[in-house]
Formats: sequence, structure tokens, C-alpha cells
Amino acid sequence: MKKALVVLQKVKGDNSVHQIADRLYLGSIGAALNVPELQLVGITHILCTATGVRSMHPDKFVYKTVRTSIVLGITLQFS
Repeated sequence: MKKALVVLQKVKGDNSVHQIADRLYLGSIGAALNVPELQLVGITHILCTATGVRSMHPDKFVYKTVRTSIVLGITLQFS
């Protein structure tokens, strides 16, 4: 239970989305849970690379989940 509380505190502390390019934002799971900010900046789609995380607001956003191994492969290709 204590571990879950620590994780929850970290998620609440990191809930901002950061624009990295035109119409492209990056954020943590805390940001993905911050519906008012997501809607404020016009987010409509969320790409999830975390393992075991479900779509939190499927009625508000379109979700796509990719396996971490695929993301790592893409990262290595761009390095």
C-alpha cells in the first residue's frame, strides 16, 4: 500500500503535457490523467508506450498502445 501511495504522489506531481513539435505533445502517465489540460491544448489522440496501462478516458480520446520493444526499436533507428 505504501508503494502505491508513493507512485500516486509522483504521478500527481508530474501532470503537465509538454509541446515538442507542432501538434505533438509528450507527457507522463500523470499528464495522461490530466483531462482538463489535455483538452485545453486540443489533444484528441494518445499514444501509450507503458506496459499494463489501460486507456483511462476512452470516451474523450482515441488511444493507441504500442509495445515497449517496438518503441525501443524505433528509438534505436533514430539514434
